[in-house]
Parts: sequence; C-alpha cells; structure tokens
Amino acid sequence: MNRISEDEAENRHFVSQLEKGRNISYPDRRDLHESFLVHNIHEVDVPRQRFHALFNVYVSWVEEKVNINPDADPSSDAWSKDMFEKCFDPELRITNCMEWNPDEDEIWYRVVTVDKTQKVKCNQYRHMSVSEFKSKIKDNNNVEVSVIRAQRFQGWFEEDFEMKDFPLEVQHLHLGVMSRWDETHAAISFDRYQPSTVSSQALSSQEWTMSDPRLFSYRDDWDENSLRLLTEKADSASGVRYCKAYFAITLSRKAGNVLWNIMFIMTLVGCFSFATFALPPSDLGSRLSVVLTLVL
Repeated sequence: MNRISEDEAENRHFVSQLEKGRNISYPDRRDLHESFLVHNIHEVDVPRQRFHALFNVYVSWVEEKVNINPDADPSSDAWSKDMFEKCFDPELRITNCMEWNPDEDEIWYRVVTVDKTQKVKCNQYRHMSVSEFKSKIKDNNNVEVSVIRAQRFQGWFEEDFEMKDFPLEVQHLHLGVMSRWDETHAAISFDRYQPSTVSSQALSSQEWTMSDPRLFSYRDDWDENSLRLLTEKADSASGVRYCKAYFAITLSRKAGNVLWNIMFIMTLVGCFSFATFALPPSDLGSRLSVVLTLVL
C-alpha cells in the first residue's frame, strides 16, 4: 500500500471537508476568491533565498447590499474605503513577505456582479459605478453583488530554491496568502471570474525565462508535493488553523549561459591537463609549466 505524507493527508482531508459539506459544518464560513496581477519581478536572489516583486492582490466575496453605504461620500462617484466600513474585512496577509515598501502600499475597492445565467466558460465580473449601484442594484433583491478589495505590494519575499537539477532546474516563486480569520470563518481559493496573470514584461533577465504560473488552493492545482493548505495547530496560541493558498510564478534557468561559459570551459581545462602525459617523465619542468598554465 502506498504511503502518503502528513502534508498530503492534511490537504486531502481539508479539500474533502470543503467540497462535501462546508456550509453544513461551518455555516458562517465565507468563500474568499483571490487573484494576482504581477507587474514586475525585479530580482531573483538565489544565494539569499529571496526575490523582489511588485504585484496587486485582489480578493472578492459576496456581500450584503445593505452593508455597502454609497452615500458615505456623496460628492464622489468613485468607490472609497468609507463606503465599506460595515462590510466584511478579509484581513489577508502575505505569509512569506520579508520586507515591504510602504510607499507602494495602496488599497482600493470595487463592487461587481456576475451574470451566472450565461453559460460562458470565461465569464467575467461586471464593474459598477456608485451611481449605477444606487439607481439599479441597491434595492434589487434578485441581483447578488460582490466586493473586490485590491491591494498593491512591493518588497522582498522568502523562497526555498531547489538546486538539485542545476543548471536545468525549474523554480517556483511562491506568494502565500492567508486570512486572519480561521478555517471555520474563511476558505481561500482562486477567483474564476478574474484570472491571475503575470505581465509579459514582468521579468527581464539573462538568467531566467518565465512560464505560466500555478495556482495552489483547495479548489485549484495541488498534489502530493504541494505546500500545506492549512496551518499547524501548534502555530497558533489558541490552537485554531488557518486556510492558505499560493500563487507560484514559474521560472526556468537559461542553461546555455552556464553550460558554455562555465561547464564547457572547465571541461576543456580538464581535457588539456592530459597533455602532460605527452611529455617525457624526465622533463619535469615542461610538465609543471603546462599544469601551471592551465591553473592560471
């Protein structure tokens, strides 16, 4: 019988619990749907096990219309933070952030709807203005609205790089997300109506190439090698556990630079060292000069 790791067992149990009866077990649990927009990956620092990035995090959830107050700022037709004071606060944080730039920290809100009657695979949100919400949506009980909270981050993020397959390795730059609400109140997965993307100009590097990102959550791409989707009970003073999700930027090393500029040169030096065997054993000076020349 195949044995599975403790992490995989925890992930399987958590996913099964959410998919088969989360509303029965925890009726107050909210589904938080997140997405990422990565603008720039400024640096990948393998020796220090970290990378520097600039990105937006969007989290959406279904909200009661009565909690949204569009009259909090009557002079503006743009959504502001004051209009959402009574709404649910997801309290998301990036789990592997080492150092962040407060100058790039910015938060904004949007109100959206989804027409679920359309059987379109790539259905997207329809954004509403404040005036449209007040005139058409606020008193319409047949329309379900969601709130999107967006936040911009820039900083250094911790990553465990795997060098076993160097120089042909593939690395994942993880951005971990966790709510301050425990698993009984919040379950995090990736948004199906607003897909996560990475800008095609995000990475300008002579060392790495970028591929499609991977999404790790209870409703997305996870396997036996995935990171934990739940925190340990020992990590919390109260013993509660928190749901986690990961956005993984996929990088692969450009092996040609290493193969030609390092490995090929070292192979040539090693091959040339056999030239000493072509000289007579008695000609010690010539043999030493060949070896020292190769060393230099």
